[in-house]
Amino acid sequence: MASAAILAGGQSRRMGRDKGLLDIGGQPLIQRVASQLAPHFDELLISAASPGIYEFLGFPVVVDSIDDQGPLFALLELLDRARHQRLFIAPCDVPDLPMAFVNEMLALATPDVDAVVPLNHQGIFEPLLAVYQRSFLSVARPLVDGGERTLPRVYPHIRLATLALPPEIRLHNLNTPADYSAYLLGQ
Repeated sequence: MASAAILAGGQSRRMGRDKGLLDIGGQPLIQRVASQLAPHFDELLISAASPGIYEFLGFPVVVDSIDDQGPLFALLELLDRARHQRLFIAPCDVPDLPMAFVNEMLALATPDVDAVVPLNHQGIFEPLLAVYQRSFLSVARPLVDGGERTLPRVYPHIRLATLALPPEIRLHNLNTPADYSAYLLGQ
């Protein structure tokens, strides 16, 4: 068993408005992401910067206890809250999740690893579309308390498994108005 969480607490600076509320096919983007995850997980959490925005989804919302700390801090709060040892996280701005690949990551998330993080086609970590174990907390929390805010900088300190994204999987991150327009045109 594993929990899932959608990260929706970012500032959306490049987009200029809340990415989770972008309209994709008549529904908010975050709802599209949630509808892909909900059938596969018995617990789905939403990470948000402030209360009230995403309650319409009907899933528990974990509000950042300290503002503007970034996704690493949000991940620690989600791991504290999740019912299961394994937590799959996804950003709210990826409209099409590769669920078969997610299942492969979950299969690699055995008790002897703290995280399973994919590598994109350029060999770069995709830390916000990954599986983290509760054991990640014991290593990451002291680093966060010491001021660390970047997930990949924690990786040298943990038991990390990586998995390359297959060439046929393209993650469409909708970070800018141009990304959003291009995605809508390609649908």
